[in-house]
Amino acid sequence: MANKNGLPDGVDGIEMAIKIGNVPPLDFHDGTTVSEFKGTSTTLNTGPEGVGKHLYAYTRFFRNGKPRVYGPTSALQTNLLCMDNSVYTKQPNEKKQTGNVFAMKQYWMDKNHPNYAKYAAELDMAATKGEGIIINISWKEVEELHIQALTDRIMVAQHKKDWILNSLYNMHIYFADIPPEERLGEGGNIFVNHKINRWMERLGTNVSTFFFLDDMELSKQLYLAEFTTEDMEEVTNEEGMSYIKVGLEKEQIEKMFTKLFNGGIALADYCYHTGVKPDDYISRGINHLMKGFGFDDTKVTTFKAEDVIAYWETIKD
Repeated sequence: MANKNGLPDGVDGIEMAIKIGNVPPLDFHDGTTVSEFKGTSTTLNTGPEGVGKHLYAYTRFFRNGKPRVYGPTSALQTNLLCMDNSVYTKQPNEKKQTGNVFAMKQYWMDKNHPNYAKYAAELDMAATKGEGIIINISWKEVEELHIQALTDRIMVAQHKKDWILNSLYNMHIYFADIPPEERLGEGGNIFVNHKINRWMERLGTNVSTFFFLDDMELSKQLYLAEFTTEDMEEVTNEEGMSYIKVGLEKEQIEKMFTKLFNGGIALADYCYHTGVKPDDYISRGINHLMKGFGFDDTKVTTFKAEDVIAYWETIKD
């Protein structure tokens, strides 16, 4: 049963502890700002200074009394703040939820952000040489679900057309120091590892990332990871290649294509006023997904890049 605020009976409100930055809090009170609210949802205005940083949050129920009684603290939730006041619609036909939802008012990361200087020289050198961008992901980053080594580079690349063009489908993730106890071995299939899948699932929450990875298998895993379990099945084909067996239901396939559609919208917004046309890159992403999962040999149909751009045009301003 729920009370008039939509909360479970016996619960008077929710306490939230938030921290904005790039270093996660260790617990509920570690450098956080604590506030409370009475309903099941709330709006946080992080302001433009939050863009490019992470929003860390813990929540817990409370019941008033003497003393006040608190429920268990949730697991730490982490979200990357890409744009101020951005809300991506869940369905292509859904009405826009706030004014100027996709309007490009600023870069996703300001030039004054310390990580701009951290990655600008690397991106400039790669673009000048026409080379791919290799990103080493440490095992600590995997275990702590830190994805900013990739997402920060994507945000910095937005500042120059050449950087964007050299970054799209040209970033390679390398898991640099997988511990022996993870038992992957030389040439092992990294996607049988539950920790890597959880990291890929977190990376996939940044819906535009798909268009920057250069490896088809990694790109596919952005969509598959949330459907994998700790005891997933590994299969070896006749050529001796191993892969993960994941059964996809109709609803899961629809969810993948909704994520791709929203990713296309995010890419269009990312490219807005940069001189880069996103159309061909969105088309390439659609083809990647269709071929990568073998949907092109089935009755599965999907949208086209012009559908994504047409919808984005109606809500960008």
